[in-house]
Amino acid sequence: PCYATSQRLSGDISFVAGLVASEPVYLKLAERYSGEELSGMDEMAQDCIEEFINVLNGMFSVALGEEQIETDLDLPRFGQNVHPQGSNQLRLRVHSAVGSFQVVMATDEFF
Repeated sequence: PCYATSQRLSGDISFVAGLVASEPVYLKLAERYSGEELSGMDEMAQDCIEEFINVLNGMFSVALGEEQIETDLDLPRFGQNVHPQGSNQLRLRVHSAVGSFQVVMATDEFF
């Protein structure tokens, strides 16, 4: 199974950004972010990745604000067995120490 977490940024520009990862990689990313060992896929793992995405997009939103581009962040979304299907979609494969995952950006929700 794979899992996805995404978040919409809306305002002067509007798009959805997030990540898709296999269960082992999603869990390892959540463990790295939380600093805790997780026993399996649960709400804690989901919350960790949602917070991670929220922080990243928040930092990006602040950088956009410095360029006079205003954005608001929606609540993160979570999905299981996702096959990204967003419009005008950009999918980047990231290879990391915890495994490979995809960073996805699209003009609308990709799952």
